[in-house]
Amino acid sequence: MDVEPAGDRIAITLRAKPGARFDADEIAACLDYTVGKGERKG
Repeated sequence: MDVEPAGDRIAITLRAKPGARFDADEIAACLDYTVGKGERKG
């Protein structure tokens, strides 16, 4: 995983381990949850 801050954004690059795959729905759910927590605080 690479994380690069860029102004008011953060770029995250994920790489699966050899032979593994990401579950796009699971990642989307995690991002929705994380963004929601930030919005409630802000």
